[in-house]
Amino acid sequence: MADDDVKITGSDVSPRSIGKVSISSASTHDGASSGTCSTLESLHSVPSGSGLLYQFHHANIHEKRFAAYAARAMPMTTLLSILTVSVLGAFRYPYLLYVTAAVFNVWMWVWFVSYALHTLRGIWVARRTVQAAAAAPRTERTFSFQDPVMDVEAPASPIVHLVILPNYKEDESIMATTLESLAQTDGSHDFRVVLAMEEREGPNAKERAERLQARFASCFSSMSTTFHPMDLRQEHLDGSEIPEIPGKSSNLKWAVRMGYEQCEDHSISPSSVVVTVADADCIFHASYFSALGCEYDELRAAPGSQHQWTIWQAPQLPFRNYFASAAPSRIWGYIASSIEFGGVAGLALGGYHMTFSSFSLPLELILKAKPWDGDVIADDHHCYLKCFLYSIHNEACQQMQMEGKCTGVNPSLQVRPIMLPVKTTSVEDKNCQKSWTSRFNQAQRHTQGVAELSYILLGAFDLLRTLPRSAYTCALISKLFRVVLIPFSINMLSICHAIPFAVMALYWMFHGQQVPHCPNELWLQFDRPDFYLCALAGGFNMVVPVMVPMVLVIVANYFMISTFFLQHSKASKSEKVWGQEDGDIPPTCGSRRLSLIGLILLDVVLLLPVVMPIYGFIPNVRSYWNVMVRGNRFKFISAAKGVETQAPVSRCQNHCVQQNECPQSCRAFGQTCDNVKSTA
Repeated sequence: MADDDVKITGSDVSPRSIGKVSISSASTHDGASSGTCSTLESLHSVPSGSGLLYQFHHANIHEKRFAAYAARAMPMTTLLSILTVSVLGAFRYPYLLYVTAAVFNVWMWVWFVSYALHTLRGIWVARRTVQAAAAAPRTERTFSFQDPVMDVEAPASPIVHLVILPNYKEDESIMATTLESLAQTDGSHDFRVVLAMEEREGPNAKERAERLQARFASCFSSMSTTFHPMDLRQEHLDGSEIPEIPGKSSNLKWAVRMGYEQCEDHSISPSSVVVTVADADCIFHASYFSALGCEYDELRAAPGSQHQWTIWQAPQLPFRNYFASAAPSRIWGYIASSIEFGGVAGLALGGYHMTFSSFSLPLELILKAKPWDGDVIADDHHCYLKCFLYSIHNEACQQMQMEGKCTGVNPSLQVRPIMLPVKTTSVEDKNCQKSWTSRFNQAQRHTQGVAELSYILLGAFDLLRTLPRSAYTCALISKLFRVVLIPFSINMLSICHAIPFAVMALYWMFHGQQVPHCPNELWLQFDRPDFYLCALAGGFNMVVPVMVPMVLVIVANYFMISTFFLQHSKASKSEKVWGQEDGDIPPTCGSRRLSLIGLILLDVVLLLPVVMPIYGFIPNVRSYWNVMVRGNRFKFISAAKGVETQAPVSRCQNHCVQQNECPQSCRAFGQTCDNVKSTA
C-alpha cells in the first residue's frame, strides 16, 4: 500500500504501477483515456497536471508481466492444490481430508441453498411484478415525460434506449422474434436498435441484416447495422498487444462505440442514453424498458449521481425450447436459472451478483469505464467487474483532485433488479447427437469465464499496490472481498467441492463403507468435536446433505417454468411474444404440469449425476488449463438454437396504431396513416 501523501504523476508512476509504464502513453485501441483521473460528471479528461493513479481497472491477463501470468495460473493452481491436499489426506493425514471436505461441503451447501431460497422468493416477487404490469393501464406502465408530476423533478432530456444485439451466424427467425418482442415493448418507437454483426461471417451477415431492417426498421426510431472488423488489436497498459478474440465482447466494444457516434450525430446527450445489451434470442417483457426508464429517471432526479453508477439486471430463463432441448441443455438450464434468478432476487436484500447475458447500463458509465475488451470471452462478467474496479478508481481520483488525498473510498457501483424475466433458449441442434455436442461446446465457452477470476485477482492486486492507505475503508475491503468471491463461487466452487467429495466417497468405499475416525457410535455425540467434523465432512452419510439442494432445484425450476411459461402463456396466448413462449411442453393425461414435473424429476434425479461430470468437470478443467497457458485465446463456436418463430411484417403497423401514433417510419410498408389504421 502506498503512503497517504504520495501521488502518481505522469513522469513518476512509482513501483505501484506495474512495470513502471507511463500512464500518459498507455491506451487501448478504442481510444482509452490517457490515464488521468476523471469522473462521470464530465466527459473531458482532467488536465495532465492533476494527480494520477494507475488504471488498475484496465488490467489485462494477457499483459507481459509476472502478476498477469500468476493470475492466469491461479485457477489451475487452486485445483491442483485441493487435489493434492485431498489425496494426501486420504493416504497419510485423514483429518486433512476431513477438514477439506467439511469446508467445501459447508461452503457449497450454504451458497447453493441460499441462492435456491432466493430463487423461490424471487419467483413470488416476479410473479407479482408481472401481474401488476399486466393489470396497470398502459398510461401507467409506459414511462412518459409528459406526466406533469414527473416533469417537475425530471431532467429535460428524455431517456433514449440504445439496444445492442450482438450476433454471429444466428438464425434469422430467432432474431426476428427478438425484434418482434422489442417492438411490442412500451415506448419501442423511440428505441435506437443496433444489429451488431461480425464481418468475419461474410455476405450472409449483410444479407440477413438487410432483411431484418426491411421488416423491422419501421418499429423503432432508428435501426442500424454495424460490422465488427476482423483485423483489430487489443492494446494493454504495459504496451503489449494481441489480436482481438472473436466473440461477443469484442463485438460489443465496436458496436457500442458506433452507437455512441450515431447518438452524437443526432445531438443526443450521453447522460440521457441507457444501453441494453441483449443476446439474439432474448424475449423481453413488454414492461421491461418502461420499468428501466422509470428507475433511471428517478435516480437521475434524486440528489447525487447514483444513476451513473447503476446496472440493471433481469432474471433470465432459458426455457423457450424446454421440451425440445436435449437433457444436458435442460440440466444446465436448471442450475443456471437457480443461480441467476436467485442472484438477481438477492440484490434487493443486499446481495451481490454479476451481470449475466442481457442487462442495461448508462452510456456515460460505458464511455468512462470501457467495460468490454477485445480479448475477453465472458463479456457480461467482465463488464461488471471492470465497472466495479473503475468506480473505486474514479472515487479515489476525485478525492485526490478535490482534497489532495484520499479520504476513504466506498465503491458506488450497484446492480439493481428488474423482476420481469427475460426468456431465452437452450442449445438445440438438428438431432440428439449434435445437440449433446453443441451443448458441450457451449459448456466449454461458458467455463472459459474462469478467466474473469484471474482478471479480478489481477485488478485487485494492482489496486492494492496503487491506492494510498487512507483510501481503505471497511466498506471498500468488504465489497472488494465479496466481488472477488463471486467469480470464484460461480466458476470454481463446484469443482473444488467435487474433488474432496469424490475422494471421501472412494475413501468410504475402500474402508468397507465406513470412514475411519467416524464410527457410528460417534453419531449425535454433541460433546465430541469429532462428531461435528465427521458430520460436516460427510463421514456418516454423504447422500442426505446432497438431497436438500436437489429438492430445492426441483421445486424452484418447477415453479419458474410453470409460473412464467405455462401459466402466462395460457393467459396471453394471442397477445405478446413474451406470453406466447410456453416451452412447447405437451400434456400428459391432460396436464402439462404433470409433464413438467416428470421431466424435471427424470433430469435431476437420474441424469444429473451422469451428465455433470462430462459437461461440468471436464470443460472446467480444460478451461483452467487454457486460461493458464493461452489466456482468453479461444475458438468461438456459435451455439445452435432450435426455436423458429416467423414474426409477421404487419406487427409493426399494429404497434403504431395501438399507441395512437403514425410516425413517418410506419409508412415504410407503402401505406398512409389512414390505411394503416383502417387495416389494424
